[in-house]
Amino acid sequence: MVSEFVRQVGGWIEAEVGEIYGWLGGHALDGTLREHAELFSGRPIERLVEALGLEDGLQDLGLDEGDDPAASPELQVLRDLSPSIPTDAGAVLRELGERSTAPNDDARLARNRARALSRDAARGGRTPEEAGQEAALHLRRTLGLDSQSIPEIDPILDRLGLAHTHFDATSNRDRLMVMMRSNGLAVAGTLRTVQTEKPWGQRFEAARAAGHALLDPERQGAIGAAAGPFAQRTRRRRSGAFAAELLLPETALASASDEVLDGAADDQRFQALMDEYAVGARTAAFQLWNRRWLSSSEIRDELIDRHAAVEWG
Repeated sequence: MVSEFVRQVGGWIEAEVGEIYGWLGGHALDGTLREHAELFSGRPIERLVEALGLEDGLQDLGLDEGDDPAASPELQVLRDLSPSIPTDAGAVLRELGERSTAPNDDARLARNRARALSRDAARGGRTPEEAGQEAALHLRRTLGLDSQSIPEIDPILDRLGLAHTHFDATSNRDRLMVMMRSNGLAVAGTLRTVQTEKPWGQRFEAARAAGHALLDPERQGAIGAAAGPFAQRTRRRRSGAFAAELLLPETALASASDEVLDGAADDQRFQALMDEYAVGARTAAFQLWNRRWLSSSEIRDELIDRHAAVEWG
């Protein structure tokens, strides 16, 4: 039990800050690749093989004995997914893994530039939320967006070196998968859920994908993440704040509030904000609250209750 705890802590530290100590990490203790992969993903090897369709086991992921299982973005994604993976979601996972291996120098260079800028800006954040907000704020300026709305998210993601696809694969709880290989592509796929069937839900998760691809620390040159109830908390908070700021910038909140506290709590102003920036009520209300344009959490929650059932567009 102690060795498992050490492995888990080591894996978490490496995922957050990189390999700062050679003796501490997901593969620092003795054990087989199978044991390390099961410990890292939290799943029996049989489930891993089934979910990924691996005919020759983990070797199909390019892993050999002694390797760090987190060198596979597929296994990183699996760690974030809910315990029960529908068959069609497993197919999406395999397809994204294949796409991420394709070479594309232009996309890689665009991603690396955006990643360097975003991670540098995020260093000023005292919390995961602030880190995500600062990164999105500086990225908007670099892209020349200022306070403009983003009518279509995919062209913006293309400029950041991230390819996004919405799959007709149903999932009860997991909404997004993201993979990146340092020598390949950054790819993301949204799954069909109650949230992503709404245009604003799909846009938000696609924007969240950029938060992962640009801000998550690489492990052995790989990044893998998913959005759902089992996703790692720090990465989930940071990517969510990034997505909210990218789609609905603080300057828009100030304008909608007319520079007055609770100014945007007026139903017409709030609905106009949702319509113009194509976001849901929860995103708009939490952005106003997090950016201190609402005086209480009660007002925030009332806005969500009144507007959550109203679709924009």
